Amino acid sequence: MDRKQWIRNIAVFIIATACAGALLAAMNSRSIKRMEESVQYTADTEADKLRQELEYYIQATGYLESSLVAGGGDPDAASADAEMLIDEYYGIIEVWLSPGNTVTNTWPEDPGVTGLDVSALEGLPKDAETFIGSGDTIILGPKKVDAITVSTDDTEGGSAEKSYMQQLLDRQGEEEGMDVEALDQGHTVSDGVASQLEDRVFIIYNPVYIDGEYWGLINAVVSAYTVFDDSGMLALEDAGYNYMIYQMNDQFDLYSALASTDSMGMPSEALFMLGGWEWSVDVALKPGLASKGFGWGQILSAIGLGFLVTLLYIFLMRHRAEEEIIQNKDREISVKSGELDQEREANKAKTEFVSRISHDIRTPIGAILNLTEFAKHDIDDREKLEKDLDRIDSSGKFLLSLINDVLDISKVNSGKIELTDEAVDYDEYLKSISDLVETMCSEKNQSFVLESDHESGLCFMADKVRLRQITLNLLSNAVKYSPEGATVRYISKTGEAADGNVSLSFSVIDEGIGMSEEFQKIMFDEFSQEYDNPLRDSSIQGTGLGLPIVKKLVELMGGMIKVESEVGKGTDITVDLNFPVAEAEDVEVTRSQAGKEKKKIPARVLFAEDNEINAEIASRIFEEIGATADHAADGNRAVEMFTKSPMGYYDAIFMDIQMPVMNGLEATQKIRELDRVDAPAVPIVAMTADAFKEAMEKAVSAGMTDYITKPLEPEKIREILEKTLSER
Repeated sequence: MDRKQWIRNIAVFIIATACAGALLAAMNSRSIKRMEESVQYTADTEADKLRQELEYYIQATGYLESSLVAGGGDPDAASADAEMLIDEYYGIIEVWLSPGNTVTNTWPEDPGVTGLDVSALEGLPKDAETFIGSGDTIILGPKKVDAITVSTDDTEGGSAEKSYMQQLLDRQGEEEGMDVEALDQGHTVSDGVASQLEDRVFIIYNPVYIDGEYWGLINAVVSAYTVFDDSGMLALEDAGYNYMIYQMNDQFDLYSALASTDSMGMPSEALFMLGGWEWSVDVALKPGLASKGFGWGQILSAIGLGFLVTLLYIFLMRHRAEEEIIQNKDREISVKSGELDQEREANKAKTEFVSRISHDIRTPIGAILNLTEFAKHDIDDREKLEKDLDRIDSSGKFLLSLINDVLDISKVNSGKIELTDEAVDYDEYLKSISDLVETMCSEKNQSFVLESDHESGLCFMADKVRLRQITLNLLSNAVKYSPEGATVRYISKTGEAADGNVSLSFSVIDEGIGMSEEFQKIMFDEFSQEYDNPLRDSSIQGTGLGLPIVKKLVELMGGMIKVESEVGKGTDITVDLNFPVAEAEDVEVTRSQAGKEKKKIPARVLFAEDNEINAEIASRIFEEIGATADHAADGNRAVEMFTKSPMGYYDAIFMDIQMPVMNGLEATQKIRELDRVDAPAVPIVAMTADAFKEAMEKAVSAGMTDYITKPLEPEKIREILEKTLSER
């Protein structure tokens, strides 16, 4: 074993030991936390049971109060209920009636306490009248009230004095057939706690008001031992807990410890308010049961675990080294084989794509070239010439759609397509769709039916261009694959989605050739077409990209698409989408643009284009929309023409990207750097056939303000110029 390996082994031992120590510490900490939570739960539970037990006896005096009030304050009216309390409530030893705070009636009858001033009992504050007169039920004790003594006969016929409370407890023991010490024998509680409670009582003070006037008190003498025993407090020590119970009254600066076991350490506390006091129940685990934290035992365990992990590491490293030798040899063989397989697969995919796309491109290009020759020959035959030009136009549009579909599927697959939401006026949207499709249907003598249940004025936020692309792709397929005289239907249903958005569901239904079940399994695969459908017209052109693009766009919008089709019976395609409701200002902008009259735009533009045909097309477009255009054949010439022009002469510059001498990006940077006031502000619009996002980002970085893809769309150019002129 070399020196580096020894260092690694030592490092593993140190790290493993540290990790084991941290794990053990975390487990210990978690154990302590659980223990603390358990103790706190016990404190809360015991406090709640003690409160319920005291409230039980307070409620008992309420029965007597009702009888007393009903009897107008006559003590005899409460006699039956008082006797019931003694019989039914085991912990109540005696009940007093104390009008004006002086005892007049007792149950059981006890002359020894008659005439007692209950406001002078030991344990009350100096200003006892205020304490008692608060209007709330209060609890005194548990106390030995030695000041109250009565004479009694002893067992030898003599007389003796006992504390009044001790007499009551003795009497309770006689009634139950046992004394206080015998009561203790049924429970294994601390002798200290038993001695603290055996001759103590709670005295409940329930103030009575009759017709709004203070009448006096109902006092219930309750065995403290019974209260604590019935609440389960005396069983805590057997369960492994120490506890202490005390009460406080901040208003009268009173504090009284009621019962406690051994040393408490760091207890968990539970508080409640009752009877004029704040009661505190403190509970802690006995010292032998409480966790002592991280000690030597855990340290030694961590070292032992670290040592075992190190041994395991050494074994695994040796085993791994042996395996690596074998694997390296196998890898050398498999890598070479895998590289060959990958290269074959990549070449196969490229070959298939090139084969498919070249076939689809060659077809319209061949048609355009041949039909152009035919048109030259038919120059004097207008009918044939128009037919040739219509076919050239059709082939050109198919070629453009093929290129657009390839670009779109490439964008979607690479995740580079982005949705741009705008307010869509559904009335205007359906009208534009209907106008286009009716034209397509009329060419094949077909009928187009559009049905929608939406309310007039419906507007929502969506990428209008992509939504239109989805709809027209499906409708153009329906027209294309349906025979003459057939009916194509667009059925739209709208509503409110659960999230408050607009739910849009539309179906495109045709009476066309339909699709087989087998083809429906692959209909969303790129370049898929059902050439072997017996009803398919061989003259129908298609790219096999329409449905894949539709599905990917629908999924990009968060929607779903469902297809039902049968050969010879037609196809029903349903698309479900959700869109946010359009804001009022967005709707207004959309409708104002839709209703805007197309006027001539008196703008002066400079455009750079190196291709003569493209330049001629651009000039014609600018001329048709009313703009005056100056042409530059390359970027360098565009910079010269702008430099020599008067200040503010050009309203906008349209710049091709790929040009000789100087490309459009460089030309834009040169113009922006000119020492002219209008150089930084003049709008510069990119014109390019590159529709990818990276090209757009490069144009913006170079200083261009907008972007338009070829072939140029007159409406897009009009929109850009209108926006430019409105901002100047």
